[in-house]
Amino acid sequence: MKIPVKAGAMILCLCAAAGILFAVHNRQPEPESVQTAKPVYGFVDMETVVKAHPRYSEYFQLETEYNHMLDSYKSEQQHFISIATNQEKINRAIQSEAVAQADKDEYMSRVKVKEDELNRNLQNLYKKISDSHKTQQVSTGTLTGLSEADSNELANLQLRLTVLDLSSKEKAETMQRIGQLLNSRYASGDKESMQGWSKEEIEQMTSAKAKAMTELDTYAKSVAEEIKNRKTPSKVNTQAGVTGLPDADKWNAAWEKKIKAKQAQMAALKSDMMNDIRKDAAKVAQKKGLKMIFTRCVANVSGEDVTGDLVNTLISDSY
Repeated sequence: MKIPVKAGAMILCLCAAAGILFAVHNRQPEPESVQTAKPVYGFVDMETVVKAHPRYSEYFQLETEYNHMLDSYKSEQQHFISIATNQEKINRAIQSEAVAQADKDEYMSRVKVKEDELNRNLQNLYKKISDSHKTQQVSTGTLTGLSEADSNELANLQLRLTVLDLSSKEKAETMQRIGQLLNSRYASGDKESMQGWSKEEIEQMTSAKAKAMTELDTYAKSVAEEIKNRKTPSKVNTQAGVTGLPDADKWNAAWEKKIKAKQAQMAALKSDMMNDIRKDAAKVAQKKGLKMIFTRCVANVSGEDVTGDLVNTLISDSY
């Protein structure tokens, strides 16, 4: 039977690279009548031939094990990535909380030092004016009349307003609360302590307090801005404190060794199977007087399908 052989037909992974299973060179020309009576080329369906090889089931088993191995590798890899990612999130949350507390403590400490300095200046001014009137009046004479809780809240809100990226609504609510606390603090002046003072002395003291309040607020904002500007993303050691993770280098090396060993097994068996197919293709070609046997990968020629002959030869040889 003559069947035209078309280029571009399927070649499986076990096919011969050149698409030629067997070729005879320097063959003596046959009589013209013989050449026109029978084809001189053969072709085979390599998928059928490979699957007919007695050791194909062995190769299929290795291939299945190899694919399962790759799936296990990827699954285990994703599992460890998940563990590391979750641990990193926990570490970052812990570190972020610690950093936020440290920033708050620094802010409150520096603002408190500045506030104490301004209060001393106000108290000195108050004492100077009071002494001129030879009074023994006692004045709070300070910038703040807030409780410790209110002072902490004010510091937190001022730092939050400067450091964090708040929405418009959050900013408005924060500034409103800061205003309420500042008004409470600024209302702490003791008017009764200035009885007997002249109008100019009262204005001098009131002006000094207002100036001190403005200076303290400006300083507080500058401290918050400084803390914000120097903050840099913290690098977290994802391995620190992570449990359930193997050494990455050793884990990769172990998997690489197993995968390469399985690939070597497959390559060796594939080579043996192709050698068997080539040997039996030579037998079929000799028996049928064919010059070449192709694997459906040649230019348009007329050839004989010898797939069945090659399959029968492989089975009878029982490799």
